[in-house]
Amino acid sequence: MDILSRKAVDAKAPDVTNILLFGGGNFVRAFIGSIFQTYNEVLGQNLGITVVKVTPGKYLDWIAQEGLYHVNTKGIKNGVLVEETKLINCVREVLSCYDQWPEFLDTAGNPDIKYIISNTTESGLRYKEEVFSKERIPDEFPAKLTIWLYERFKILGNNSTSGVTLLPCELLEDNGFLLKNMIVQYAELWSIDPAFKTWLNSACHFCNTLVDRIVPGASQASKENTFKSLGFIDQLLTEGEPYHFLAIEAPEVVQNELPIDQISLNIIYTDDLAPYRLRKVRILNGAHSSMVPVGLLSGCKTVGDVMESKSVENYVKSVIFHEIIPALSLPEEGLQTYANDILDRFRNPFIKHQLISIALNSFSKFKARILPSIKDYVAKFGQCPDGLCLAYAAMIYLYRGEINGEKIELKDDVYVLSRLQKIWSQYDAGEISLEVLNLNIAQDLDFWGEDLTKLPTFLEKTNALLSKIANGEIQQVLVNLGSND
Repeated sequence: MDILSRKAVDAKAPDVTNILLFGGGNFVRAFIGSIFQTYNEVLGQNLGITVVKVTPGKYLDWIAQEGLYHVNTKGIKNGVLVEETKLINCVREVLSCYDQWPEFLDTAGNPDIKYIISNTTESGLRYKEEVFSKERIPDEFPAKLTIWLYERFKILGNNSTSGVTLLPCELLEDNGFLLKNMIVQYAELWSIDPAFKTWLNSACHFCNTLVDRIVPGASQASKENTFKSLGFIDQLLTEGEPYHFLAIEAPEVVQNELPIDQISLNIIYTDDLAPYRLRKVRILNGAHSSMVPVGLLSGCKTVGDVMESKSVENYVKSVIFHEIIPALSLPEEGLQTYANDILDRFRNPFIKHQLISIALNSFSKFKARILPSIKDYVAKFGQCPDGLCLAYAAMIYLYRGEINGEKIELKDDVYVLSRLQKIWSQYDAGEISLEVLNLNIAQDLDFWGEDLTKLPTFLEKTNALLSKIANGEIQQVLVNLGSND
């Protein structure tokens, strides 16, 4: 079977590069490449992308396939099973910083490049002091980008038309501002012409973004089935869920120049990402973290198992619709739709998301994702919510390190693991009661930064729930919670 090529599918590459895209992993291909392919098709545009590898080595598969690849979309959308394959044809060139540094810097002089997008993982947006040299390749991505931008400034001049719009997609809060600050730091460290900083402020737009799509990649079986269907091998084939979301904080000039929100995808421009970030953390991440201990103690192994267990699925829905959403200080418009989209994502039969994997660092996740919802619920209703208290009690019990006598391996901060191991050992030895165990954990300022027993009804409810879990009555707890809705 032949390898995918432009000749094989009669796909002409875009004429010029308009977008410099740093990173080439599954998320880049399934999210960013797919968006701009749709943008070109819907709006009759021909934006071309140059993909840049910022780590050592080459994107050999990208080169072999001339930038072509397919994205499989698999999952549930609006309650309907979706399976489709799309050819991505908007990548026209592939470069490696370490193997083609001069060629990479040469692209700085290309006036057609208007956008820079990055997905270099969270560790990619990192600053460290490095020596400036046009000949020496710096280690960090922001340092590489600073040199590229400075080259552009020198070649195309200090004017508004030479500027670029930067859309970092790393999962960090205020990622656009973060990237800009690092570039300014490098400019100051390297004593670059002060006019360069002025140009960055006046001609370039650093936009904060929020991205969301689960992209697990294609399994070997899925690859083989797709290759057979296509008639050729695509080593860049990847898969993602139907749901995706992109929010961009950008000035009006960017919105007008790049109407990416007008292509019937879940993309928005906004003046403030905070509500969308809050919505994601509280509903998506909060529900995820709530289902993990309850699901595991109920015999579930994956998110799919949770959604197939009537009692645990009802628990998840109750937590979302009766506890998290009512406590949010956000306009309720859109929250119900967003929550239903989340449930569709949880039901995706093509993604086998192990609960024990999501359990990683559960204590810090609880503090960031669930505790704020509990506190907001208390502020609004005067008592702690039953379902989220169950998530807490189940998490505490899970850190006993076993389920129905079977040992489980938990991964968390060293202090968390050692503290929980010690306190559960004291309980198992009969030295302390379950209530004292719970009291000690709830009052541990190193865990929570506050005393959780100060929350009205928290200790009372979690003591009762822990007792029922310890007595093997978690299913009865779930039934009772369901009957209260």
